[in-house]
Amino acid sequence: MKKDNLLHFPLVKRVGKIEAMKRFRMLNQEKILEQKKALLTGALASILFIMSFINSSLLDNRDMGKNPQFGARGVASINQRDLEWEHQLAAKLSVNERGIASIGYQPTLLEKLQFETLEGKYFLSFENGKIRHIEYSAHAQRNPNYVNNRELFLQKNRNLISQDFDQVEKKETKIEDQFIVENYTLMKDEKIVSSAQFKLDKHGRFLGLSIQ
Repeated sequence: MKKDNLLHFPLVKRVGKIEAMKRFRMLNQEKILEQKKALLTGALASILFIMSFINSSLLDNRDMGKNPQFGARGVASINQRDLEWEHQLAAKLSVNERGIASIGYQPTLLEKLQFETLEGKYFLSFENGKIRHIEYSAHAQRNPNYVNNRELFLQKNRNLISQDFDQVEKKETKIEDQFIVENYTLMKDEKIVSSAQFKLDKHGRFLGLSIQ
């Protein structure tokens, strides 16, 4: 039999199948791209709608506050709506914070003192890993904090202070160069082990602590 008489249908069929698969892949990729574009367009449209709604709400609230027809009732309704929104937001944030705290990093006692109680406004000096001095930073650019209960402050942070004590007694208060100075006695098992001196400004705001 001559080769010219052979039929080549299988080869043509195989090539057609490969081309069909390639075309199917291309169409599938194009469909995926179109879906991604549609999702992106929808997301952008949603963001623009939300921004427009917020802006219009703010403008409406401002106009209502200026319009005498609304009077105190309009202002009260705005304030009520703002308060409700703030409460809802605070509730959501508290839930998120609890969730993060349950699985995240817990601040140490030192970090709580330095960044929560003292709000990062003070320098801390240490001796053998324990606090010996606390001093208000003049570069804080914010007013000093109030420490209204100095005895409680010492007791609460006694594990961070350079002296080991279990009891605090106020000794004296005096005025020195327009500053208020308070001295406290630190005791352990009814015995005096050290003393602590608070320095306050004329308004009673906390400027520093020195452990003697």
